[in-house]
Amino acid sequence: MLSKRSMRLYAVLCVAAIALLIVAAAPCTAAPAHPCPCCAVDEARISQILEQMTLEQKVAQLYMVGVNMLPGSRHKARRLVRDLGVGGVFLPPISSVAFSPRRTASNVRKLQLWALERDNPIPLLIAVDQEGGIPQALNDITGGTDTPGNMGLGATFDAGATLQAYDLMGQQLYALGINVNFAPVIEPDAGPSEPSMYTRCFSASTRAVAAHGAQAVRGLQANRVIACVKHFPGHANAPGDEHFGPVVNGENRETIFSRYLPPFDAAISNGAEMVMLTHATYRGLGNLPASIDPTVIELLRVELGFEGVIITDDINMGAIIAADWNELPDLAMLRAGVDIILDSAADSRPNLTRSSASYARWPHKVEEQIAAVARAVRAGRIDEGRIDRSVRRVLRLKMKYCLLDEPYRDPKQVERGLDTAEQRLLAQQLHSRALTVVRDEAELLPLDLQTQARVHVVCIGRAPQQMYAGAAWPNLSGTTLLAQVQAIDRQATGDTFPLNPHQRRIEQIVERAQAATPQVLLIGSYDAYYHPQQAELVRRLLALKLPTLIVALATPYDLLAFPEATTYLATYSNRDIAVQIAVRAIFGKAAAQGRLPVALPGLYPAGWQYQPQPKSDE
Repeated sequence: MLSKRSMRLYAVLCVAAIALLIVAAAPCTAAPAHPCPCCAVDEARISQILEQMTLEQKVAQLYMVGVNMLPGSRHKARRLVRDLGVGGVFLPPISSVAFSPRRTASNVRKLQLWALERDNPIPLLIAVDQEGGIPQALNDITGGTDTPGNMGLGATFDAGATLQAYDLMGQQLYALGINVNFAPVIEPDAGPSEPSMYTRCFSASTRAVAAHGAQAVRGLQANRVIACVKHFPGHANAPGDEHFGPVVNGENRETIFSRYLPPFDAAISNGAEMVMLTHATYRGLGNLPASIDPTVIELLRVELGFEGVIITDDINMGAIIAADWNELPDLAMLRAGVDIILDSAADSRPNLTRSSASYARWPHKVEEQIAAVARAVRAGRIDEGRIDRSVRRVLRLKMKYCLLDEPYRDPKQVERGLDTAEQRLLAQQLHSRALTVVRDEAELLPLDLQTQARVHVVCIGRAPQQMYAGAAWPNLSGTTLLAQVQAIDRQATGDTFPLNPHQRRIEQIVERAQAATPQVLLIGSYDAYYHPQQAELVRRLLALKLPTLIVALATPYDLLAFPEATTYLATYSNRDIAVQIAVRAIFGKAAAQGRLPVALPGLYPAGWQYQPQPKSDE
């Protein structure tokens, strides 16, 4: 008779197998099907490298730190890489992923050359957040090609589209010399009540997420870019935001196994090399954040059979710094079985208004953190064999992805592999497949400039103050809905608004819209469901009783805030190509082929797509 643990694992594998059948059945026209063109792994060479390393050098290989490559800040990056010998770096947008691809590739080359100047010249793992859609460091502004986000890809209901999108991302990241992508997110969407994941989830369906996630892994790693699936065992379904404080999922073990683990099992079966742990606590598994809980890591290693590299989410998040620990959290994470600690705010003391007095006692400079771990090893509080196993996994990954032979690209050649005509055409096709017409009861689509010549646009500006509801950072796009409409209709008028416009601005916008006497009013909302003043603005505009078309440029849940709207589209992204394709579709110059990958509670189920009624001949 099978044990309970074996039965649970068997159930997970069965669900994952069903998901993989979906993957196999999905059309993958012109998409890559080959495995990673990786290098051979020489275990003897890895052992030799390991034997020559000091304890501090070994510990340093287990840190991935954020770096700033802007002029005047590079000395700090050089010290972290060359002098301290960290094993990896994370490149934030703007400060390291520059507005020029050549500059970004030059930053990558400098970082790798500094790593090769060390006493132990081991190249770096270099990572970015490149999920597509709203959270993508490499986009139209920075010289890449906008691809749909995960929710947009989920709207295609075709895992082959995800394979194509992540293959495109892999091509561009490889061209820059970036070798790790903190993507894809492979967690089911939790619905409108949990905004912290916004458009980063493929679907609310476990099986669909497993199918898309497996293909995302294949698409990246076919281009020798390491896929880091996240956030194990789940982030989207733990209410709250780990960036700002402790987050707890109270569901039982059976639910975790059946709903949250199958996508990770499918990704691992398709070769995922890296898994990122969440800082959320899952009560069905233990009483600690997953990144500190040895039970969670044992689940990943033993029951899911993952042999690759385990990395934490950023150690500076509120779920860690707002709690009281009896020791430096780094020690607990490494002791639990983590291979790499992500410290994206390297050498910066966390915001103490959100951190505990206890946590403030611990060192926050990377050099001090490395020294503290080394002392703990020498004192017997962490087994050195535990450190060696993680270093071996890191070295194995670097060797497998050819970093010891080809650590960077020639910056002068990089633009040949970025934003090519072929890549841009594919991105446009993918965005068209994602774009979803949810409702058109007024039969406004497509607009005809011959009969609907006066168009007035009211939309979110280029830089919403929050990437998602409650976030502490903005989201910069390269265009607006108004600009894209005016590219087709030069006579169009309009206004832009901030995320939560104040009352006077609302009055001004409504008055100008009314004075424009448009034949069509076009509104571009951005997470209006979570921002009451923006929702009020939209409702005031709807009260003008003009023929009105609304385009949701972030999550599709905005319709819940103004269900009286008669024409409604969802783009799942405010990036340039997403907005361009939406406007082209509105004017009948592109198709909108997507279906809702999530339900709009009380309105439409997942899978919904508006179907126009055939017009009578009478």
